[in-house]
Amino acid sequence: MGTLHYNCGHCGTLLRTVDSRVGTRTTCPACRGLNIVPDPATMPLRRTPKWLILARLWIIPFGVAGFWGLMLSIADKEAAWTVFLAGVIGTMVITFVWWGFVNIATYFYNPATYEIWKKNGGDPWFDTLPPVLNNDPEEVRYQELYRESVRQELENMNMELGLDGSFGLNPPAPPPPSDPTRRIDDAKFI
Repeated sequence: MGTLHYNCGHCGTLLRTVDSRVGTRTTCPACRGLNIVPDPATMPLRRTPKWLILARLWIIPFGVAGFWGLMLSIADKEAAWTVFLAGVIGTMVITFVWWGFVNIATYFYNPATYEIWKKNGGDPWFDTLPPVLNNDPEEVRYQELYRESVRQELENMNMELGLDGSFGLNPPAPPPPSDPTRRIDDAKFI
């Protein structure tokens, strides 16, 4: 038995239960609202907030800038602030330039993929960061792209095999009538 986490539908409190209780009613201890334990397969996948990813990314450069600012503050307070602000602003500018470059390059390389990626709140730059910064599983990062690639793959297989969506052979289209005044459903046509 595993543990299942879900949010209360009334107050948003994070609730925990065993996965064998899927589909049963529970009461939220915070607001006393009734909830039905959702099936994990139907629960929407949550992404790590972008501000948290940026905080993880910037903590080391900001820390280094703060350290050198503190070291210089002993000798010159103005130089300390200059070094600290230069480090912080430089890190932010580099991050946003790289973010913009990746988004623009993805858009121009394959606009359809870019639109699918952005459809469910994804971002090419944030979703491709390593797990230290963005610890979302691949099912969350690439969920729309996975669905679209599977749909496209099935569609291509069906076209190669001559199958329609119901996995039956497509009947050949009847040839057009030689005389335009006669219709296909005319009994004397054949």
